[in-house]
Amino acid sequence: SKSLCLVPKDCFQSSSSICNSMEVNEDLELDPLLLNEMGVLSFKKGEFGAASIFFEASSKRFIGTMKEIALANLGLSLRKQGLVEEALNAYKLAVLYNSASASTLSAFGYLWHMLGNINQAVSCYHRALAIKPKDPLINELLDLAIEESCLEPIGNIGRG
Repeated sequence: SKSLCLVPKDCFQSSSSICNSMEVNEDLELDPLLLNEMGVLSFKKGEFGAASIFFEASSKRFIGTMKEIALANLGLSLRKQGLVEEALNAYKLAVLYNSASASTLSAFGYLWHMLGNINQAVSCYHRALAIKPKDPLINELLDLAIEESCLEPIGNIGRG
């Protein structure tokens, strides 16, 4: 039974080393799931630029709601790089592909929140809570946004 535990670990290490040696080539037809997982591995290693490349490549190959997942991952990796406008665009597209994803809506709201656009943040949080009403993180983020909006002069709310 001990050897059975080593098999998945060995497979993961082998596939990880293959992924690390690969570069995304637009002409190369790679499985979008593989590209997305390569992005996840890069993200976990703190290589947000590489992660963005993989997520963008996978988003171009996915169709349907899977495209939303890749675009949301892209938005997060772009945000981590400080590429806010690009992250906003990725999240906007992700929401277009799947407007019923509470996690994507809350991440989109969080980005608006970081930018100081409380109205947009609250709107995204409300939409996310309509899908997943008992989510503690989204509720906490909404509470923070509402608190911040109470501290802002009325003329400044929604400006970012």
